[in-house]
Amino acid sequence: MPSVEPTTPPSPVSQQAGKPVSLSKKSVKAAAEKLTDSRLTTVSVKMPEALNDWLDQYAFAHRKEKVLKQDLVAKAIQLLYVELEGEG
Repeated sequence: MPSVEPTTPPSPVSQQAGKPVSLSKKSVKAAAEKLTDSRLTTVSVKMPEALNDWLDQYAFAHRKEKVLKQDLVAKAIQLLYVELEGEG
C-alpha cells in the first residue's frame, strides 16, 4: 500500500521576514472555501445532546430545501476556521 503524505490545510497567515503576516478577512474566507472543496471523509463527533437535537430539528424542518445535517456541521466548522484564523 503506498504511503500517503498528510496534507496541511492552507493557512491564511503567510510568513514575511520570519514574522507572521495576517491576511485579509476575504483571504481567510477564500482559504476556508478551499478547505470545503476538498474530498469528503467520515468522522465521529461527540457533541452536546441539545446541539445535536437542534441540528436534527433544523435539518428536518428544512428538508424540502435539501438541508443535510452534515452540511450544517461542515458550515459550522468553516465559520469556526474563519473566526479562529482571522484573529491573527
